[in-house]
Amino acid sequence: MPRSEADAADAFGDPEGDLRAGPSAADAARRYDVTHKLGEGGLGEVLLCRDRCLGRDVAMKRIAGSRPVAGTYSARFLREARVQGRLEHPAVVPVHDLGVDERGAPFFTMRRVRGSTLADALDRMRARSGDVTLHQLLAAWVRVALAVHYAHTSGVVHRDLKPENVMLGDFGEVYVLDWGVAKVSGPDEAEVAPLDESGERPVLAAPAGDEALTDGMVGTPAYMAPEQIRGDRVDARTDVYALGAILFEILTLTPLHPEVTASKLRERAERGPDARARDRAPERDVPPELEAACLRATELDPARRYPSARALAEAVERFLSGHRDLATRRELAGLHVAAADRILGDATADGARLAARGHALEELGRAIALDHDNADALDRLRALLRDAPKERPPEVERAIEDTFVASRKVALRRAMALYGLVGPLAFLVGWSIMGVQSWPLALATLASYLVAGFVAWRTYRDGDVTRNFPWISLLAGFAFVLTGVSLGPLVLAPSLVIVNTITHVIVGRREHRFAIMAIGALSLLAPIALELAGVVPSTFAFRDGALVLTSPMVRLGGPATVAFLVVVHVGTTILGAAGLRRYRDALERAEARSIAHAWILEKLVPAKARVASEPPPRRPRAA
Repeated sequence: MPRSEADAADAFGDPEGDLRAGPSAADAARRYDVTHKLGEGGLGEVLLCRDRCLGRDVAMKRIAGSRPVAGTYSARFLREARVQGRLEHPAVVPVHDLGVDERGAPFFTMRRVRGSTLADALDRMRARSGDVTLHQLLAAWVRVALAVHYAHTSGVVHRDLKPENVMLGDFGEVYVLDWGVAKVSGPDEAEVAPLDESGERPVLAAPAGDEALTDGMVGTPAYMAPEQIRGDRVDARTDVYALGAILFEILTLTPLHPEVTASKLRERAERGPDARARDRAPERDVPPELEAACLRATELDPARRYPSARALAEAVERFLSGHRDLATRRELAGLHVAAADRILGDATADGARLAARGHALEELGRAIALDHDNADALDRLRALLRDAPKERPPEVERAIEDTFVASRKVALRRAMALYGLVGPLAFLVGWSIMGVQSWPLALATLASYLVAGFVAWRTYRDGDVTRNFPWISLLAGFAFVLTGVSLGPLVLAPSLVIVNTITHVIVGRREHRFAIMAIGALSLLAPIALELAGVVPSTFAFRDGALVLTSPMVRLGGPATVAFLVVVHVGTTILGAAGLRRYRDALERAEARSIAHAWILEKLVPAKARVASEPPPRRPRAA
């Protein structure tokens, strides 16, 4: 044996295994034909080899060329090979051979595993490739947890569990990889020592700064338990924490600890993680039982975690088999009730109270879904149902605005037709039959209606023309003033003003109602005031107890005048009533929908809450 091989053998021999019993470098070169590199990471590199003796492909792991072949790295490497070789479990890749290569460095061969890592599967789930499901990953995770529990019973703590170290085979196999930093306890040891001869040290012993996070670290920071970060004693519950972190990532598709900095590690070591999966990823609809498993597995205090990886695996298996734990559901329901109380108690301003009310209802709904007999949740739900909010939620305001805009479109189409077509056409025909005395006054009056119709068209098209002020009502009022000046303030203008004002108050914006009523009143008073002031000719007079009406625009008298007035008054009445009928019908439909929705919501609420929220029956009056 070459001198370098003998030195390595002396260094690596121990009572539980002697490297000198393995194949020499010459034996290895004669038996294994290296094909190509499969990957590299951790302590070494993995090569695909052809085993000439058995005629099969195997994977050979050896210390990478950039690593020293003796000392710390060789000691760790040899420990990994022996730990992995002693763990005889279907989820641990079996070791076939252990020896030294031509450099005097140890190597070992093992089964070649075909597949992808759990990290790759999570990436495919994030990309929504559709070739992997949550149930498949949870089932694989359970087998990983059981394999880790087997290692714990053999005195081995992995200390570096993460998705990259879980292999999912092409034929349903699941393997736990990379036992290079595993901690092995003796048969009589109650706990596993925190440090060993290989120079490992806790993360928090490193200088402050992110550059020190990988210097001498045992494990992967994103999945380390707080006691592992602090350098305290580690045991099976340290791996339970890592399993909980992996479970959290499977459920939420986000790492439990996305930021891995020195300051974040110190904070985690002192305060623990936030493993509320339903809050971190509400769109994932995480089952409450699995969220509870994550929360318990990643507790800051190891004593409060699951006592073993098997206990954690069984909790997930109960979910997979469809058995819901009543105690867990009640505990989660209590957490949701407490969250609702906290949300309502923290809200002070009106807007905050309204938003808090909605969030509290969501929390109470979750609590009742978990435990439909939860008295606290039912009491708070009854109180929220009984006391209606004074403020309108923004969603309700938007829905009301959308409904208003839709009905406003109908009203604007009617205004376009009446002001821009039907009204001017009817006036032009009637005035021509009666006999026009002043075409300038007639055309000015018709133009005022057309302008109102044009503004209605612009509002219908753009939507914002009359948002800040009721311009259509103002222009229509001006048209009515000209109508009163042309035909007299007591002939036709009053009926037009009354119907128009009522219609605009109903279909217009709430903030414009006072202005619309003021415009209607001024439209009636302005022609009379102008006549009394002598600005325009007087159109009415009292003679011998009779009211005499005249018009500066048309000739009044005879059947034509009577027919014109009858047609215009009847048409105004019918058209105004038809428009208001439409809004009344819409109001009835809205009321019916509101009542129907209330009935549906009442059926969704548990019967106990419905009965408790109903007012007490009135006592009959004494006869």
